Formats: sequence, C-alpha cells, structure tokens
Amino acid sequence: MTELNIQMLGNKACKVNHHACKTEIVTSTAPEYGGTLNEFSSTDLLAAALGTCIATTIDDILLRNGIPLENVEIIVTKELSVLPKQIKFILVKIVIKQDVTDKLIHIIGKAAKTCMVHNSLSIKPEIKVEKAI
Repeated sequence: MTELNIQMLGNKACKVNHHACKTEIVTSTAPEYGGTLNEFSSTDLLAAALGTCIATTIDDILLRNGIPLENVEIIVTKELSVLPKQIKFILVKIVIKQDVTDKLIHIIGKAAKTCMVHNSLSIKPEIKVEKAI
C-alpha cells in the first residue's frame, strides 16, 4: 500500500509527499477551473499515470522486437469538460520512430490496454473518504 501526504498550500495548490521514495511534487488546479498552469494539475497526473503505465507495460515488447526505447515517444492529451466537471477524454499516441509491422502495432496496442491504470479507469474503483481525528 502506498501512502501520500497532501498539504494544502492555498491558491488551489497542494504539495504531495510520497513517503516511500521521499519525493514531493506541487500541484495546482487545472486552468479550466482557475489554475495557474505553473504545476501539474491532478488530472494531468492522472493522464501522466496512464501514459507512464502504458510505457512500462510495453517496454519489454519494444525491446524484444529490437526497438530502442529512445525511438519511442508516448504523447498523452487530455481534455476536460466544464459541466460536468470531469475528464472528457484521454488520447494516448504511441509514436515509434522506425518502421514496424502491423502485427507489432496490434500487439503493442493490445498490451497498452492491459496496464493497471487503464484497467482501473475502465471500471469505477471504490473510493473511500474518511475523516481522521
């Protein structure tokens, strides 16, 4: 289980501490909702989580097929809707800067859909919010 500690900084910003790896990031609300664009928004982090999950899911397939990882770029685009406040869509493009077969493209696409974040977004996971005393 992972524990993250989130400190509210004001002006719609937060500092997130990851206890296990001892790193922190600062986030801000998405610009569509009044954020500053100075930091990642929480929805940016969700989109980044999907992109990095796909990357780590397909990296072995790429390497086994002789595709150097520096020849691959994953571009994630997300769009928010205002009403209702939610992510409207996420587009993930896997750019391979060399020739690959249609069969390999199919295998990579299929594998990408098996990453844990993709699977978690495909369902509505149980979310509990508790007040700690």
